[in-house]
Amino acid sequence: MFNRLEFKIRALIVTVISTSALITSVFLYCALRQNIIGHSVRLAVQYAEQQNRNAQLFLSLMEETAKLLLNDEDIIRALQNPNFNSSIVNKAIDKLNGIQTSSVSLTGMTIYGLNRAYYSSDSIDLAPNHRPTLEQLMQNSAFRCFATSAQQRLWWTHAPEARGRSGQNAILTLALKIVNPAGKRLGYVLLDMRTPSFFQFFADPRKGSGAYIMAGSRELFRAPYHRGLPVEPLRSRPKKNGPAKFFMDRFGRFLYIGFPISYSSDTIVKVLPLAGVRRQLFGFLLLLLLSNLAFIGGSVWVSRIISASITRPLNELLLKMQKTAPL
Repeated sequence: MFNRLEFKIRALIVTVISTSALITSVFLYCALRQNIIGHSVRLAVQYAEQQNRNAQLFLSLMEETAKLLLNDEDIIRALQNPNFNSSIVNKAIDKLNGIQTSSVSLTGMTIYGLNRAYYSSDSIDLAPNHRPTLEQLMQNSAFRCFATSAQQRLWWTHAPEARGRSGQNAILTLALKIVNPAGKRLGYVLLDMRTPSFFQFFADPRKGSGAYIMAGSRELFRAPYHRGLPVEPLRSRPKKNGPAKFFMDRFGRFLYIGFPISYSSDTIVKVLPLAGVRRQLFGFLLLLLLSNLAFIGGSVWVSRIISASITRPLNELLLKMQKTAPL
């Protein structure tokens, strides 16, 4: 007799409990997602910052190695002497070779004199067989700005001609200015280093991670220990100077952490996959869905008990009234 009332009571209870469970689950998932991703990103950035500090110390060591030539009397004498002297030339080349062989990361050392003197270490491994002239170097915008400014050092990434543009073949070059005791500029010393030696500081044990060097010209050089990761987010992001910048791609699949290289317009970018975080979130979402199904099933059971507790006494009362009613 009260079937319609019982149905409404059941529908009301199921709707209230299900809606409450759904709203609670949505808020809980959003809060947990934000906390998990935020915590993972903070840990990743802190780890990358430590790697970057180690890499910058390595670059500083390379700078100190190259600075051994800046105050060398034989080098200064060679750059000030307008005439060719074989003994001076041999001494200069021997010193370049000595410094080059002191580190397995170095591929070449070159000195350019403003008096048109040119001294180069022996070519090995990735070092270009034919180094550019000073006039050719001046065509490079980064080096040209360095040469015409008060800046004393410059790092830039480039690929030797005819060797491709991967991280395995790319060269990271340091340029320093050579001046005499009177402060007059005599020339430049260039130190060439393998980029894999620099990339190794940003290697990550997580599967699918990688790194890129983004040159000031937006050219990308990838680390040799990965096959390539999405680079479109890098190309579309505006280039910024300053401390580390991190962002995720539009689908939240990868985290990009960028650090400017000191005394350079280049940026090192570490790329980390967020698949592990996404799996955790998916597992929690699955748990929430199962919980909601359990809540809905429980609400159906509870609604039957409550509706029955309301309609059964009404039915009994109605039956008694019908029995006692006069005919």
